[in-house]
Amino acid sequence: VAENLQERGILEFTFQDNPEILEVHMFHVSHFTGEPVETEEMRPQWFSVNAIPFELMWPDDTFWFSLFLGGKRFKGKFLFRDMDTLLSHEIGEL
Repeated sequence: VAENLQERGILEFTFQDNPEILEVHMFHVSHFTGEPVETEEMRPQWFSVNAIPFELMWPDDTFWFSLFLGGKRFKGKFLFRDMDTLLSHEIGEL
């Protein structure tokens, strides 16, 4: 259970040849109770900030993650060709 949620960002994702927009809200959570559990998308794992495995993550993460970790609020748009190919992006602080 997440506690002390602070919204940090809003990201919009689109894929070439698909008009659907996926809107994702990013939250910082300073406290939680319970244990993180594995899902279809990920297995929970802790990393130090200087060892975040960007090479294993979605290509857009390198553009917004430093803003998130820096406590900034941001909004961005990302256009993908497929799951691994980022075609264009816009990102900015709010």
